[in-house]
Amino acid sequence: GKAELVGYDSNSKAHNRAKKAGIVDRTEWNLDKAVENADVVVLAVPVGATPEIFKAIGPYLKEGATITDTASTKREVLGWANEILPESVGFVGGHPLAGSGLSGADAATPSLFTDKKFAVISSAKAPQRSVGQVLKIVDDIGSRPFFLSADEHDSFVAAVAHLPAVISTALVSAIAKSPSWREMSKFASDEFGDMSRLAGVDPEVNHGLCSTNPDMIVYWINQMISELQDWRSMIVDENRNSSESPLMNSFINAWEARARWSAGIDPVDFPQQEIPTAGDSMMSMLLGGHMARRLSSMTKDDGQDSTRYRGRRRN
Repeated sequence: GKAELVGYDSNSKAHNRAKKAGIVDRTEWNLDKAVENADVVVLAVPVGATPEIFKAIGPYLKEGATITDTASTKREVLGWANEILPESVGFVGGHPLAGSGLSGADAATPSLFTDKKFAVISSAKAPQRSVGQVLKIVDDIGSRPFFLSADEHDSFVAAVAHLPAVISTALVSAIAKSPSWREMSKFASDEFGDMSRLAGVDPEVNHGLCSTNPDMIVYWINQMISELQDWRSMIVDENRNSSESPLMNSFINAWEARARWSAGIDPVDFPQQEIPTAGDSMMSMLLGGHMARRLSSMTKDDGQDSTRYRGRRRN
């Protein structure tokens, strides 16, 4: 027969909205009642709330139940599941690569998961039956599942999901601290709106990403700092106006990488082009390009190559 979908939210207003929208068959006011007869329990909560919920539901889960989640970090979640959930249930981590940054029943759309990828990260102890149940749900909502390890998952999402959230928030933070923010804010339009969108996500969600995936995010923040230093060097470099300049080439290469991603075309190797170091650019500003080039060539003749190549440090 048809599965019954039971909903629970700590916010009672969400119950009414979900029922009215036909998202659930019924709701329960108590979390233990919501899960006690469930074959499958799906958690959709900020990742930091996961251990608390595992503790709350553990004693009420029926034997053989499958538990899955939707959080965008996985190493800690699998650790909590292993430590807190009873041995009689199977935990399979899930992460739908979909969504608009909005949350709650009002943001639900029937096609939210259609043709989207869905990461499945199984714990070592999860029975095959539990994995199969999660794959069936993924198939039923129209998504395409793929398997990977928790380490792989957390390193990938740190780069393409968590770093953007940090950069978006840091952008708002840096600009809003300016004494001119009140006047500047009148000029902020689509560019600022696009770049700052992730700073508008529930702070508890963004905080959960950073607190459960810190090492991976810090690695990518370091890569970003290095990248921004490269861009600063290219912008201060006297050759910036040239259409052959590292600055122009960097814009073209990034444009092409994004266009390929947007069109679903496999990426090509990013060119490892020569760019000036901060030291080279500072010399150019202080001494003028001609003198800087002479000094630079002298240091290179001494065997000290002061030019870095983009990409080398990422290997």
